[in-house]
Formats: sequence, structure tokens, C-alpha cells
Amino acid sequence: MKYFKLIIYILILFSFTSSQYAKELLIYADNIDYDSNKNLVAKGKVKLISKNEIITSELVIINELEKKIILPKEFRFKDSDDNYYYGTSGEFSSDFENGKITDIKMLLNDGSRIVGKEAYKTGKIDLINKGVITPCDSKIHIKDFLCPIWQVEGEKILHDRDNLFIHQKHAKMRILNFPVFYLPYMVTPSPLRKERKSGFLNPNISFSFLDTKSSQSTSLPYYVAIDQDKELLITPTFNYGGGVDASQKFVYEYDQIISGGNLSVDVSTETNFENQDNESWIRDSSLILNLNQNFNENFKYSFSSALQTSPTYLRRTNQNSFLNRSNSLSTSFDLMGYDVIRNTDRFNFNITGYQVVKDNEDNKTTPTSLPYVSYKFPNKNINNINYENQITFYNIFRDKATSEHAQEQQKLHHNLKTDKEFYKSFAKINFKTELHSQVYNTENKKINSEDYSGTYSRIFPMSGLYFETPIKHKKNNLLLTPKLSFIVNSSQSNSNKISNEESTNNTYTLANSSSLNRYTGTDKLDNSKRMNYGFEVDKNPFKFEINQSYEFDIDSDYSKDVGLKNYLSDLLTNFQYITNNNEIKHDSRINTDQGKIAYQQLSFINKNILGTSTINYLEEKKEVNTILESGSETLDLAFKSKEFMNYSSINLNSTFDLLIDDPKSYSIGYQYFDECFGLNVDFGRSFYEDRDLKPQDTLTIMFSFKNLGSYQSSNLAVSEAKKRAIKWENTKVDNERFK
Repeated sequence: MKYFKLIIYILILFSFTSSQYAKELLIYADNIDYDSNKNLVAKGKVKLISKNEIITSELVIINELEKKIILPKEFRFKDSDDNYYYGTSGEFSSDFENGKITDIKMLLNDGSRIVGKEAYKTGKIDLINKGVITPCDSKIHIKDFLCPIWQVEGEKILHDRDNLFIHQKHAKMRILNFPVFYLPYMVTPSPLRKERKSGFLNPNISFSFLDTKSSQSTSLPYYVAIDQDKELLITPTFNYGGGVDASQKFVYEYDQIISGGNLSVDVSTETNFENQDNESWIRDSSLILNLNQNFNENFKYSFSSALQTSPTYLRRTNQNSFLNRSNSLSTSFDLMGYDVIRNTDRFNFNITGYQVVKDNEDNKTTPTSLPYVSYKFPNKNINNINYENQITFYNIFRDKATSEHAQEQQKLHHNLKTDKEFYKSFAKINFKTELHSQVYNTENKKINSEDYSGTYSRIFPMSGLYFETPIKHKKNNLLLTPKLSFIVNSSQSNSNKISNEESTNNTYTLANSSSLNRYTGTDKLDNSKRMNYGFEVDKNPFKFEINQSYEFDIDSDYSKDVGLKNYLSDLLTNFQYITNNNEIKHDSRINTDQGKIAYQQLSFINKNILGTSTINYLEEKKEVNTILESGSETLDLAFKSKEFMNYSSINLNSTFDLLIDDPKSYSIGYQYFDECFGLNVDFGRSFYEDRDLKPQDTLTIMFSFKNLGSYQSSNLAVSEAKKRAIKWENTKVDNERFK
């Protein structure tokens, strides 16, 4: 035929009976023939298949005598793991196990690429001469040269696809084709690695400059893959030089998955090994432990602990930890039970202790709860009346009593709740009751500068009648719901013989205005008699609610605690406007006697083609001699852009004190994340109340490299005396953030 384009399928059984691996080889080609040396020559769209490995080229020569496949022209090889090898020429053994490739280009199954002058393949080992490896797909134009955003060059690169490591000799990292560091030898996990492997992670080297003195620190993290469900990261850090610091820090992070839960233990210690005549090697240390586990289908428990030898240790050494924003560190044990005695009952047992970490706090007045127990009986419904029963007990003590809290107090409390719901004359009616039975034993409670110790008990009934009558305008899809309730509670005043351990941080809001007990806990109980009235308007996307109380007894304890001094309470309002792109919320508390807003909060969120903008306004007035005066007024502004130019985004944040017309803080950040490289640049400035002090400026730069890790630099400039220069920190890489 003039145009021989029929694809020929030949199954060749090679005569090498001693080599079982070479017995079957599928060959597709436009033309197959033998040359004068009895080599099989395949031309035109050649495809060699051995199991699920494939070689494709325009010309293939098979030397049957030497069991060798010769590839004189450009070819492509796909291995059994879907990794692709490209070359301008090369040769393979007939079983594809061994090979030599000129001008190698490898595309790994995760998208990473390796390029080199030549490569040698031996089983699961690839050796590349004068190679470059990168996970980057995007290209940067530098004059007439195209290069990835970052890459690592190596005189020799050994890719171990069996143990899944990449060894590089004379490694040089380039960013935008500029060299940034050199290592004579470097080992990194292969991008193909799916399972964890023990070994050293990338080191961290930090340089700090304090006036004329300089210091350095080096961290050498080592990862231990103990088992499938256990892992340990050990990070020793050595500080040296300049006489500034000569300590060592060791951090141990242990994580384990256990049956029905998990365990994590973080330990850090600072030592003084190289200090002479030191009394102890360990200078400071901390322990953070979290354990969660299901005992069985009915019980689960959790144990958490955060301890440190110095109240400021964690705050000094790990400023980003959420623990440093707390007033105290806690150690607690919780045991929770479900369906313990009967179906749907609930049981909780808690033990908690605290360690103060903020300045000007006295550890001796910090409480310990040992134990706090609650049991909630199953709900029952008898004659359309819903019953709830709950028993609680606590034992709270401290080393030293305060002006408000006893040194020790135990409470046994039973609460019976009922709720009868029925409908009449198009209205929903609820009759609710609560009966609180309490016994307290108190030791060393301050009363008129004298210590009181004794037993106190009370029975405290509460009741309320609630009415709701929804009115719907079908044509305008408007729902109007008037609400009315009458609440009559016991007139007993809360005794000063009881230490208030639970009922703290009380506020007057729409969320609790109609509750029988408006206190947050039960150490104090609401002894008011009042009428609540208001209404709710709901017309999508708008919603509005307003509520007010008429207090029959203006001397009730709750009214005095939250500043309600008239028969008519403050007016509470809530407004919402919510659509797909806009959200507006406004809460307010209006003093009707003075006609002023005592509290208001306004939030606005807008989503547009540029990004998301957020505005938060908060105003709180304080009362001075029964007159509301300016207290605090702040404005928070934030903007988070959508991604632009495929990978970039910016964010802006600022907080203003509107009373003094001055910013409290502001920050600006830029983020870039493509499929292999990430960059964060964040600048923040915080101001002190004393404006004679220089503001605190923080600049943070973080580079993230897929498969390698993240490197962060930050400088914190407060004053010349407290200046800290750039410090680089190596953190774990989160490959999920890359595109």
C-alpha cells in the first residue's frame, strides 16, 4: 500500500526463557521490520506496553540479544505509578526496570517536575545529573528565559521512589531565578510520599541584633513516625553568641489517635547547660496536655492541662499561642454521660483548677472547683406539661478569700422546670415555672469586714405566663408577632452570706429579657415581678424586634445589678437586614428616662466584586451621678479582597477610638498563593494609651514552599531599648493552601 497506516498488533514471545519478566511485550506501530543486525525496528506511532507501563516514540529499536530497547528519537515513558519520563533519546532494558535518558524531563503524579541533563533509572531509583526540581507549574519571564517561581538545583539528584526521599548534592535554591541559599547536601521527602517517615526536617537559623550585640539560634527539628497512630516532633533550639543569651530550648509535640478519641502532649523546656555554676539546668518549662476518649456508648471523658513554671513563660516564648490571651491556665477533667440511668438523661462531672498568668493577679485568690457535678433527669410530658429536673453540686475553694468571694463554698441545688403550652383564641400561651431548692455551706465569707462561716438554704419559686399572637399579611408576606408575658418570682433578696461563684458578667439583652431568671447562674436568683411586652416584625429580608419591661418592684436585685432604676426598663431593640451580598445588624439599649442610647452595636458586611468589607461600631455609655456620659466608642473597619491576578489578595484592618478621634491599631497585609509558592507580607501598628510612647510596629514576612515548608520573619519595634530585629522561624507546610 502507498500509505501504510494500518496499526499492526504483534505479540512477541522473546526467546529468553531465563528471563520471565521479558516474555510478554505488546508492540503497536505503523511499521515493524528487522535490520541487518536482526534488531527489531518499529516506526511510526510506536507504543510498547508491559503490564501497565508504556513507552511511546516515532522510532524504537529492540536488541533481542542484549535485551535492550533503544530510543534514538524523542520518547515518553509512563511507569506503573503514573509518573512520566520524557527524553530526546535513551535506552531501556526489555523489562523497563533499567534505563538511561538524555535531556530528562519528569512529571510526577502530584504535578512536580524534575529536569536534568541526563538520568539513570534503576528499579525505583532515579539518578539525575545537573538537575532541577520544582512543584511549580506557573512560569516567570526573565528576559528571554522562562523559569518557575522557585526551584532547587542539584549537581546530582537521587529520587528514591521506594523509600520516597529526594537526595541532592550541591543543592542551590532559586527564587525568580535568583539564588537564595546553598547546601552541600540536602534530603527532602519525595512529593510522592503519602505515608509519614521519621527524619530531620529543614533547620531553622535565626539572627537577632540588640544594639551592638548580636545573637544567633539554630533549631534542628526531628520528626518521629512512631506508628500509624502515633507521632512525635522534637525541636531543640540552641542560642549562642554575643553574650545576649546562652540557653537551650527543647520542644516535644506528641500526638496519638486512640480508640474513640485522641491524645496530644506538648512539652517545652528551657535549659542552661553551658552556664557555669548554675543551680539547676532547667530554667523554665511548660506542659500542655489534651485527652479525649469515649469510654463506651454512654460515657466519654476529657482531660486538659496547661501548666508552666513561670507565669510569663509561654507569653515570652510563644506570643502567638491562644493561651497567652487568657487570664489563667486551667487544668480540668470532664466526665460526660448519656442515657446513664434512663434514656435521654445527662450527667456531667467536672474538676477544674487554675494558674494565673497575667500581671497583678494573686494566685491565692484563684478558685479551684473540686468537683462540679450535674445530673439532668429525662424530660417527661404528663398531661401536656413538660417537666425538667436537674441536680447540681459544686465545691469551690481558694487559698485566700477576697472581698466578694468566700474561701470555700459548697452548693447542692435542685431545679424543677415545668412548661405547659396550649393555644386559645389564635394565641400561643405558655405557663412556665421553676422551683429552685438550694443548700450552701460557706466558710470565711466577708460580711461587714468580718468572716462569716455557716449554712444557708432557700426555696425559690418562679413563674411566668407568656402570650404570642402571630398576625400574617399574606399579600405583603409580612409577619407581625406581638409578645406579652407576666413574671412573678419570689421576693427573697439574694443573701450576702452566699459567695457569688456562678452569676457573673450579667447584662440586660433581648436574649434574656423574658427569662424567668435573668442571671447567668443560680448563685443569684432574679427576685423581680414584671411585665414584658414587645413585638417582632419579619418581612424578608428585614427583621425587627423591640421589647420593654415594666418592673413592679424597682428594687429587685437584678435591676440594681444591671442599672435599671425606674419602673419602666430600658428599651431593647434589634434590627436585621440580610441578603446574599449585604448584612446589617443593629442592637441597642435605650434609656427611656433620659432619652439616650446606653448601648448600641452596629455591624455591616458587604460582599462585592472587589471583596468583603466589614464595619463594626460599638458605643457604651457609663453612668455618673445618674447621668449617662460618654464611656467608650470604637469603630472597626476590615476589608478582605477577592483573589486578583489569579493568586493575590489583600486585607486591611483598623480600630479607631472615636472619643479621642485617634486610631488604636491598624494593619495591612498582602497574600500570594499559587500551586507551589506562597508569600504573606503583614504590617501592623498598635498604639499605647500614653501617646508619648512610641507605637508598636510589627512586620511579618512569610514564604511558603510546597513540600518544603514555611519560613517566617518578624520584627517587633517598640522602642530603641526593646528593639528586636528580624527573626526567621521555620513552620510546617500546609499543602492544602496551594492551588
